Amino acid sequence: MTAPSRVLRAGGLYFGGDAYVEVNDSPELNPEEWTIIAWIKHSFPVGQNIGYYPFILSKGRAEMKGYWLVIRKLDQKFTVGTGDGTTYAELVTEQLDNNWHMVVGQLKGNELIAYVDLNKYTRTLDFTPVVSTRNIIIGMHDSLLFPYRGFINNLRIYNIALSQSQIWELYKNPYAQVEMEHCVLWLPFTEHEGDVAHDYSGYGNHGTIYNARWVIKKPLRVLTPARVLAV
Repeated sequence: MTAPSRVLRAGGLYFGGDAYVEVNDSPELNPEEWTIIAWIKHSFPVGQNIGYYPFILSKGRAEMKGYWLVIRKLDQKFTVGTGDGTTYAELVTEQLDNNWHMVVGQLKGNELIAYVDLNKYTRTLDFTPVVSTRNIIIGMHDSLLFPYRGFINNLRIYNIALSQSQIWELYKNPYAQVEMEHCVLWLPFTEHEGDVAHDYSGYGNHGTIYNARWVIKKPLRVLTPARVLAV
């Protein structure tokens, strides 16, 4: 598959509270170590209790396994989680405002790592995480609850823990070809139409889009999958 066309960071998919993208489970999406990267711009009131934990991505949170990225309800702090099926741990970072941010979650050995832009956070785990065979849900909890509101683009999953310098490279250029042999999912969300999010990792882990709306560029023009305007 050829490289995705580039869009401004204003572009991507808009998740309006009833939207999600589903990626079917596959063995390569269940690595022992991982890095998850996404560019997000949420639309929740900053600093207010929004009443629930909106999920950016979830694979196994319903069974306390796998990995997930979530925003804390009380203060919109970006949070990364994993579990062993009996217990779970979350790494809470910093508050997200309504601007674009690159958020990262990683598992490296017994260390949970997170980045908000280039600010790094760590937590040591006292258990061994267990993989989940549930599908990946982007924009909701994997039980299809707790919806995210806002934009998401350039979502990647790696089967290794990227270095800090590699994170920096992707922060400078979300389309950089960083460790592509270890990239098992890359959804740029640049199709601008249709209900399929194409995976550019080479593994064919394409996603199915439900209710999310396409956004091209500023000024923001929110589009249904069936209708795309030239700008």
